[in-house]
Amino acid sequence: QCGDKNNGIIDTEVRLFITGPGGSVNAALNLANYITHSPLNITGIAVNNCSSASALVWLACGTREIFPYSRIMLHETTHMICEDVRYKADRLEEIVADLKRYNDSAYEIIAEAFGKTKEEIRELIGGKDYYIYADELERMGVATIVDTL
Repeated sequence: QCGDKNNGIIDTEVRLFITGPGGSVNAALNLANYITHSPLNITGIAVNNCSSASALVWLACGTREIFPYSRIMLHETTHMICEDVRYKADRLEEIVADLKRYNDSAYEIIAEAFGKTKEEIRELIGGKDYYIYADELERMGVATIVDTL
């Protein structure tokens, strides 16, 4: 029925299995926006390696589970050069500004999941690929290890 709390969705419990090497931070932030503002109760389940943009989507989930031998990888956002590499200064400034905003948004998602500040997350990641395994994530209170499906 139109206008009800969950927009006519019958089952509000969703299990989202996430794995992958990453990809577009823009797409990941779009999904994170949906997940965090959705009327659905979305449980993210990290399968195997859940890296970069995939990890951001997983961290945006209200409930996070992870398989025992899985891990996530976090890092600062990057810009892939897919266009003419002869940038003008104004275009470079735009790219840097976008990267800073994307990093800020990503750090906000990570900080909320980890119960830390954005500054603490910035120090934790510190310009490197930061891998965190399932047992560590469970000890940190970020996720629960899946023992059964």
